[in-house]
Amino acid sequence: MASIHAWKKVGKKTCFTDHTHTGTSSGQKSEKAAVAAAVKDWQEFTAFEYGTDWAYFKNAQGSGKSCTRETSGWSCTVEAMPCNRR
Repeated sequence: MASIHAWKKVGKKTCFTDHTHTGTSSGQKSEKAAVAAAVKDWQEFTAFEYGTDWAYFKNAQGSGKSCTRETSGWSCTVEAMPCNRR
């Protein structure tokens, strides 16, 4: 399905030009755990939709995160454009 999006070269990576994915988490014991869970959510959905080549958050472009501490624990949201190393 990656072919339905426009791509651009960013260094040694190929990235979507206008499509981001979001990953979320909630109820985590720490902010670090909440970020890790949100990144895992992002990677799992991206792999499901476009394959594992696109699903490494460390390769993503324009990544951002926001976290909050709630009574049930930490919650985070991450958002980024999928990229691969081709």
